Amino acid sequence: MAQMSMNAKRTKPVERLNLRLAPNVFALIDQACALRLGKVSRNTWIAEAIQEKLAREIGNGAALTKIAQGGD
Repeated sequence: MAQMSMNAKRTKPVERLNLRLAPNVFALIDQACALRLGKVSRNTWIAEAIQEKLAREIGNGAALTKIAQGGD
């Protein structure tokens, strides 16, 4: 129920894609998620990794975080 209310608050559309990676890569991502405090989904972990990569290559991490969260 809480997930539905969080999705309902989104004002910007979110695009979906299929990600093809080797099974061992998904296993490593799952291990990294398990090491974090609290529960971190595979999707959240991958989204954070993309944000970090974009921040390194493009810069301005604060703007990237805002964009990733659906802001302008």
